[in-house]
Amino acid sequence: MPILYHYCTTATFHSIVGSKSLWMSSLTQSNDSSEGRVVSQAIARLATRDNLSDELTGHLLAAVSNMEGLFDGFGLCLSSEGDLLSQWRAYTQDGAGLSIGFDQGYVEWLAQTSRRTDVDLALHEVHYKPEVHDRLVYPMCSKLRSLLESDDDFPPGKREAPQDASNPKSVELHGRLAVLTLLQAAMESFSEVFSLKHEAFAEEKEWRLLHHFGWLPTNPCLYRATAGRIVPYKVCALRQLSRGPVIEVVLGPRHTTPTEVVENYLTQHGFGEVRVKQSLAPYR
Repeated sequence: MPILYHYCTTATFHSIVGSKSLWMSSLTQSNDSSEGRVVSQAIARLATRDNLSDELTGHLLAAVSNMEGLFDGFGLCLSSEGDLLSQWRAYTQDGAGLSIGFDQGYVEWLAQTSRRTDVDLALHEVHYKPEVHDRLVYPMCSKLRSLLESDDDFPPGKREAPQDASNPKSVELHGRLAVLTLLQAAMESFSEVFSLKHEAFAEEKEWRLLHHFGWLPTNPCLYRATAGRIVPYKVCALRQLSRGPVIEVVLGPRHTTPTEVVENYLTQHGFGEVRVKQSLAPYR
């Protein structure tokens, strides 16, 4: 059965197993500085390919930039490989953590049964090639372009000034309405944004359990502190442990807990018999 691995510190592993839950963290605060922004790069390439004017290209990029400010991707990063040295170095305190091997079928079930809940989820394979980015972004780009070029007065305020142009709040509200109108029309395609990543990260062979989050007062989230930032997140419970969500755990090359201790910890918290093995990476 396919396994998807989550690389983490020992403390995070302890929390996941002890609380029987996952923390879906903001992806825009990941170690990839272009996270959530590669769609803008794809639109720029598509605009060049289609010989769009600088003005229209600017409107398209501005619309996407506004969308990126209104929405975030909260996710759990996974990999189809459970013993990658680059992953150990990047995500497990230099190899001292673990990788948790989740049954892909369970993750798909968890996403499917979460629909229409507070943490609605979807499982996506991450795409790294620019040509694939262009293909996935094109429907959204085409929709936005048709709306911006429409003869109708769309979006609201595109041709008419707000009622009180001297009032900054009125102007801001008018602009937000325009952005939200565009966003509603393009959101179906915009959902692809957080399954795109720069090709420099292709080695990670990443999948993501994703929650699309809107920065609205009615949509609260939790916050945790790291060494240099405050990170928003939401909690997703690991339900029905009898389905066997965890298949195996790989101890990092610098992790020193005996395998039987980790096995007992998992069993004690209802995860059943889970394979626990040491990394084969010769990294000390």
